[in-house]
Amino acid sequence: METNHTANDTRFGVVSRKVGAVIGLTSGAVFLAFALAGYESAGSCAAASLLVVLLGMRMSWPMRHERWFWPLFAGVAVLHAFAVIQAPEIEARPSYEYVPYVLADLAVVMAVVWVATKAFAKGS
Repeated sequence: METNHTANDTRFGVVSRKVGAVIGLTSGAVFLAFALAGYESAGSCAAASLLVVLLGMRMSWPMRHERWFWPLFAGVAVLHAFAVIQAPEIEARPSYEYVPYVLADLAVVMAVVWVATKAFAKGS
């Protein structure tokens, strides 16, 4: 079975290389802005949070016309912004040690999207 993935692929859960590169570069720019201001640990948290929010949005992009989609991701973004502001200083450890936390965060965001999909599908 051969699949053809394009940048405009709208299937649930698909992130093309181009979109992935844009998300990665955006997160990197956020980290760089924080690092230049002298807040490297907050920059790591902000970049990871932005990465999770943008990946979650892209992975569930086919549902963007649902009434709950934009309010849900606005809430997710606010929660992540609050976490960045309230997060204590993170120990100086290699970034790869935080990957499991970022993946768990993305899994929680996608679980919330799944629950919203099921809850609002029954209400229609």
